[in-house]
Amino acid sequence: WKIIQRFLDDENFRLLPVFFRVEGERSGLGKGSGSGPYLSRTTKEEDISLRIGIDKSFEDAGLIFLKTNLIKLTKINFKNELAIMSLAFESPSLDIMINMETLLFSFLPPIKKADEWNKLSVLIENSDRLRANLLYQIEQNAALFRNIHESITTAIHLQKVPNRLRHDTKEVISANSLIRFAQDTDLVQQSDEVINEWITEIRTFHRKSTRIRQIQENSGPLNEMMYWRTQVLQLNEIMNQLRLPRN
Repeated sequence: WKIIQRFLDDENFRLLPVFFRVEGERSGLGKGSGSGPYLSRTTKEEDISLRIGIDKSFEDAGLIFLKTNLIKLTKINFKNELAIMSLAFESPSLDIMINMETLLFSFLPPIKKADEWNKLSVLIENSDRLRANLLYQIEQNAALFRNIHESITTAIHLQKVPNRLRHDTKEVISANSLIRFAQDTDLVQQSDEVINEWITEIRTFHRKSTRIRQIQENSGPLNEMMYWRTQVLQLNEIMNQLRLPRN
């Protein structure tokens, strides 16, 4: 609770409604950070610190991972240092959003029952409103993750990919396994077709959703399309090298 009170009193921090700091080397949600595998594991309660802010509307909020040394949210580093509700997945999976939705909802019961609200009411006369706003914003953030991952599941049919192809397509991202993957010509061709289908589905999803189009290009569907195009080019380049005659 001291963490919450400190943030409420600290004028140097500009806070989003709900964000978290995971202990350890966590620097963002971008590709290559390894956040997908990390978050898909069971998260112990003591490994999470809840940070709370009330000065920003839910529509502008999302999920933030801070570095271990807390980063102040200023106009300068607000976009450069933090990843806000990125839609650029590290793998054909929605584990991150589902995990965060579950995690947010799990905070609601203990927050509702916390005895500290009575203590806070002695110091702050609008503590009831703070409590209501906090609970509402957590619920809305959780609902936001639920709506996004359900929408993407509907629009981008990654869940229909065969298990073997899903596994091997993930391996395309790893340089260590590219050659072994590329030796299976049929699988490479199928992967190429599936990835291009994903690109088409993502483009269609992007065009249909006004709200999604408002997300920055470097953190939304456009970035996702660019990422998968790069994977296709990389795969084709490996295949071309394998077709060259040996010296």
